[in-house]
Amino acid sequence: MDKKIGKVTQALSANRAKLPAFTPPAIMGDAMPVGSVIAFAGEIRTSGDKPFETNLPMFNWLKCDGSSLEVAQYPELFSALGYRYGGSGQKFNLPDLRGEFLRGVDVDSSNNKKASLEGRKGAANGGNHEVGSTQGFALQSHVHTYQKPKRAMPILAEPGVSTTQIPLSQEDTSTPKSSQKNENLALSDKETRPVNTFVYWLIKTKL
Repeated sequence: MDKKIGKVTQALSANRAKLPAFTPPAIMGDAMPVGSVIAFAGEIRTSGDKPFETNLPMFNWLKCDGSSLEVAQYPELFSALGYRYGGSGQKFNLPDLRGEFLRGVDVDSSNNKKASLEGRKGAANGGNHEVGSTQGFALQSHVHTYQKPKRAMPILAEPGVSTTQIPLSQEDTSTPKSSQKNENLALSDKETRPVNTFVYWLIKTKL
């Protein structure tokens, strides 16, 4: 039995020797293009030396917070962004993605959705349908069904005035009854949104 196990082990070792060495994908190294944006789930160092915080500039990343940068300090990033997000002369701006979701540019693809182009506003120096454009809040148009009453509806008048009834010309029971309001549904008068989690949007600044 031991001899058989030894032969199997030798065969596996021989096969491993024939396999090419593992090469990390470009996204794991410095080959990620300058101007790339990623989501970062850790804390970012702002001052001091706290544990579990990352010093972004050390790794050539910055937050997408609309900051103004020197062209001379970040020439590669300027080549990628230009003045698209604002700035002039020797300064240019980062995109400001704080509190925003990202959506793929949808102009020249077969997946083009008209809704993705509606009401878009270009970046400081970009077109309305180009990268960097933004789109405001919207709620998709929709309809609701309701159950039509089967009896006349009494209309209450002011005190001292008689009531009246409005007869129904026909009964309609073909529409389903509306569901009860979900009391656990969180409502907001500020936005319509999916379930979400906070992350930092980071941009690659240098190779």
